[in-house]
Parts: sequence; C-alpha cells; structure tokens
Amino acid sequence: MQYLARQQRKAGDLYREFPKPYWTLVMATFIDRLGGALLFPFFALYLTDRFQIGMSEVGLLFAIWSLAAFPGSLLGGALADRMGRKYLLIFSLLASSLSTLAMGFVSSLQAFYVLALVSGVFTEVGGPAYNAMVADLLPERQRAQRDGAGNAAPRLCNKIAQSETDDRADGESEHKKGKAENLEAEEAEGYAGEQGNRPRIKQ
Repeated sequence: MQYLARQQRKAGDLYREFPKPYWTLVMATFIDRLGGALLFPFFALYLTDRFQIGMSEVGLLFAIWSLAAFPGSLLGGALADRMGRKYLLIFSLLASSLSTLAMGFVSSLQAFYVLALVSGVFTEVGGPAYNAMVADLLPERQRAQRDGAGNAAPRLCNKIAQSETDDRADGESEHKKGKAENLEAEEAEGYAGEQGNRPRIKQ
C-alpha cells in the first residue's frame, strides 16, 4: 500500500509539474498512436486475405508507408507557419485517421498503395507542429524532462498493441485448434457410423 501511495504521489507531482495544455496534446497524440499501433499488426493478415497477395507485397506496402513519412515531415515543417501549428496538428490527426479508415473500403490493390502513401504523409505532417507546440507550452528547463513524459505515450501504445496482438494470436490459435479437434471428432464418428451400417457377411 505504501508503494502504491508513493507512485500516486509521484504521478500527481508529474501531472502538476507540466501545464494542462501539454497533457491535452500528449493525450491526443496517445490516442492517435494507439489506433495505428493496434491496426497495423493486423494489416498483413487483412491484405493477404483480401487481395490474395504474398508477404513481399505486404512488405512493399509498409515500406511505402514508412518512406512517405520523410516528405510528410518536410511538408509539415513548411506548412506549420502558414496554417498555424494547432490547425495543422488537427488536420494531420483527421487526415491520417480518415485515410486509414478508407483502407478498409478499397477494392483494388492499386488504390491501397495510394492510400498507404497518403496515410504515411499525413501521419507525420503534424510532427513539426507537435514539437513546436511543445516548445511553446514548456519553459526551457522542462523541455528535457518532457522526453520522459511525452515519449512514454508511444512506448505505452506499443506495449498495449503488442499485448493485444499476442492475445488475438493466442485466441486464433486456440480457435483453429478447436476446429481441428471438432473436425477429427466428426470424421471419427462418420467412420464409426459407416462401420456400423456395413452389412455383415454370413459365415
């Protein structure tokens, strides 16, 4: 109980140390990163089942999405001063969410390639605006400390996504195992029924 009380006091002190707008920014980033971290581990299964492609094509799609982050970051730096940091960050969150959502409705692999490129650009276009907003919200003495608080959000997203992926994989394995056992039982019952219905030859 004392350990929990000490951790609660530390969490409360950390929360009060940074301004509330900073935590709002961290929470918005956490929600956005969590959605992507939960979706992308299952994209490989979805793509191979939907478009009947191999893992090499899936790897190419992920490569396109990752490489698109570089021009997205450069574009975000150029647009941050023109659009405003807050509006650019909101635009990045909405655009990346909608482009990722649209991936579930495309019917051709070519359109999915285009969406992967667009989603990769929009995901990182708000990065420079986020860093600039953090610099505006925090005094210089706290900017080094924000790495521990702000960067905890992506790490926590990855932990949650990894746990969810492992649970889904275990559940899928148990489901397949159960189906295989049921199939074997049905085949055994069918074989026993055939043996019972077979006419006996009189000696």
